[in-house]
Amino acid sequence: MNNLFLKQSCNEFSSKHQFNGIDIVKFLCAFMVCIIHIQPFNVEATGIESLRYLNFGLQNYLCRIAVPFYFTAAGFLLFRKADDFFLSKNTIKEYCFKILRLLGTWSFLLIVGWQGHLWFFGALVLAVVILNFFIKKRLSLRFIVIISLALYGIGLLGDSYHGIIEPLKSYFIPKLFIVGYETIFSTTRNGLFFGLVFVFLGALFAQKRIVFNHVVAIIGLIVSLAIMFLEEFLIKNYSHPKNMFVSLLPVTFFLFYLSTHLNLKSRPIYSSLRIIGMMIFFTHLFVNYFVGLAIEITKNKIGIDFSAFRFIITIVFTTLLAILIERLSKKEKFSWLKYLYS
Repeated sequence: MNNLFLKQSCNEFSSKHQFNGIDIVKFLCAFMVCIIHIQPFNVEATGIESLRYLNFGLQNYLCRIAVPFYFTAAGFLLFRKADDFFLSKNTIKEYCFKILRLLGTWSFLLIVGWQGHLWFFGALVLAVVILNFFIKKRLSLRFIVIISLALYGIGLLGDSYHGIIEPLKSYFIPKLFIVGYETIFSTTRNGLFFGLVFVFLGALFAQKRIVFNHVVAIIGLIVSLAIMFLEEFLIKNYSHPKNMFVSLLPVTFFLFYLSTHLNLKSRPIYSSLRIIGMMIFFTHLFVNYFVGLAIEITKNKIGIDFSAFRFIITIVFTTLLAILIERLSKKEKFSWLKYLYS
């Protein structure tokens, strides 16, 4: 196992080093996002009530690690280009333009109602801009840690821990603030309260020496996942688990550490997985919509109901579509497809 993990800190590798473990985990995270948005087991179609617990566990627990990992990976890859945390104005502009271009492209391609998952890209730009502002103002890293954690704490109160602030709505001034925020923004799942702390975590991995025994990281990840399960279980008793948990911080930290320290030889498959994973993220709701239509037509026309297999069918066709786009984009005739992911 010692040969499976690297012993260096991330900031000690050359700029040409490929962190292929990140691509693998991001590829898996794409399927986790699919699970969050599409119920994997149709209880009504199968009639197996116990599957509700499995759906709940996957959608509200395990798969919630996907988005924090995305934020952390984005922060890491961006701040690898920085010189002692400082990014040039042009680097920030180019990065934000690229992300906003992807957001605009897919917002245009996807019909309203299929683009709820695109919030991530706007949140990422906001988190990057805020973090860069803090760094430009030469705020200490300790202060940025404190403020990002504080903002995440506020985000928790507007998300999974909203049960704590519900009683405050009986008082005029807190109610005015809380209801006013909820009316305008509806959620704290954004770049300020959610994304900032994870983008900053990725920046720390890119710029600071973070290295310890991989066994400690594995144990830390297992323990953190167990704590997250307990946290989710306790929250369920007075609130409703959503997107944000306290334990997501250590879970993401240890998972990202392990992914960046996997000792993997560079192969073309990793860059392909990167693109395919992005395409799965972008297109899964689009495919799911048409799978749903096809299932309804099949049910009404020939009397066969495939509802119990909707998730599987969607995943298969989404993956095939993603692979097709990735393969075609490498051909000169279809090189314009690269604008869908780069």
